[in-house]
Amino acid sequence: MSKDHEQATGAAQAPSEIDFFRAKSQSLMRQAAAYASYLSEDMLAGYDEADLQSRMKYVETLNADFNAAQTSLEKLDLNDKTASRNGCSSQEFQQYNEFDSSGT
Repeated sequence: MSKDHEQATGAAQAPSEIDFFRAKSQSLMRQAAAYASYLSEDMLAGYDEADLQSRMKYVETLNADFNAAQTSLEKLDLNDKTASRNGCSSQEFQQYNEFDSSGT
């Protein structure tokens, strides 16, 4: 659906899961970059062990969230590519995989 058509009809397509995880990954990368530029060597030298552990935990959380979003994005991208090779939509392919893996 073109943007002109969306504007003319007022019908906007909902973002896909791929769009969501791509935006989430980009957001997490921006957060990590901002945090890295905020922390300087002088600033870190002034922190005690508890402060450093707290900041490390935050970085580890950002890393875990980024890895989860990237994994989901890669999985969805693979499903999308496989589905298009099989001549069906990625949503149909995902539903088939869920049905097939349930054993019913």
